[in-house]
Amino acid sequence: MLECGISKLSNLSTDRHPRGGVRSNGVESIILLNKGGTAVDVSDFFSRYCFPKLQHLELSKCRITSWDRLTSRTAVLTTLILRLGDPSPTPTTSKLLSILASNPTLRKIVLSTHAIPNDGGGNSSFRVPLHHLEKLELAGGLRHVVELLHQLDHPSNMDRLDINLLDCTIADVSQIVGPYLRDYLRRRDKSQNGLGLSVSQAERGIILHAGDTGGIGPSNPVWKHMVPFVSIKMGLNHT
Repeated sequence: MLECGISKLSNLSTDRHPRGGVRSNGVESIILLNKGGTAVDVSDFFSRYCFPKLQHLELSKCRITSWDRLTSRTAVLTTLILRLGDPSPTPTTSKLLSILASNPTLRKIVLSTHAIPNDGGGNSSFRVPLHHLEKLELAGGLRHVVELLHQLDHPSNMDRLDINLLDCTIADVSQIVGPYLRDYLRRRDKSQNGLGLSVSQAERGIILHAGDTGGIGPSNPVWKHMVPFVSIKMGLNHT
């Protein structure tokens, strides 16, 4: 069953889009949640309609087989949440970056495994300017996630960065995750409240938090007072 939530904050009017399809001028929020066992392809929905005022798009356990439609049908998104179902073709790096570049006002991005490119196309020097981004949440294979991170030109002082990395090895933590976190913290503006780091154990892995400590003294446990702005969950592969 596909649960659909569509919100409009202005008058709902339609006309023909120059590229084909119906333009829905009043829709500002779309949430499509698939509660069935089979992922529903929503590509046809976006092939028939475009949403010039759409700000919030959330797709959960759905499929997208035509990624071009998201590029041509959206332009002013502030929230993009893609938790796609299995099986769903992952976008190429160029397709995903095109979608993000078409929506430069994005403030929140959440991408799950099937929305993370795995074509190895992250070696380009092009970086998508996302200067309004406040929260970024990515979940997927370590190398694919890191490749995508390097192509996003986001503010160094984002409110929140959450990364869920699958099948990491101890070597990955020291050779990839560690250097990335060190570079991220180096670019972030210095906080007068002090920087704290904590590591906690999770099921089949570890979670690393970095955040402001609020200027606490050395005698107090840092993690009890820390307000994290980075969380990196790493599922460790011990084989």
